[in-house]
Amino acid sequence: MKTKNQKGIFKITPGLELNVSTVAKAAPQLQKALEKADGASTVELDLSETASFDSGTIKILLTLAQECQNRGLALKIQASPEAKQFLNVFNLKRRMSIITQEDAE
Repeated sequence: MKTKNQKGIFKITPGLELNVSTVAKAAPQLQKALEKADGASTVELDLSETASFDSGTIKILLTLAQECQNRGLALKIQASPEAKQFLNVFNLKRRMSIITQEDAE
């Protein structure tokens, strides 16, 4: 798991898919990564490594969103257009910003 704290944005690149097969491994790693987010106002999670989205993805993202809220941090998710559609089905945009490369341009 790679992290980078730059200009108030704490970026997390998991380096693995976030889904049901990795939830047990990824959740504690994300929790530990958040401990390094001092001084940041936003956490940005890169989901480019996640090709298959499932209930594990939702569980990880909701847990991360709650932890960010507890710490007073905004959560942004970098996702593919397909991932954004999947995440919007669960109305996650009320808990986090979901952006694609096209949105950023």
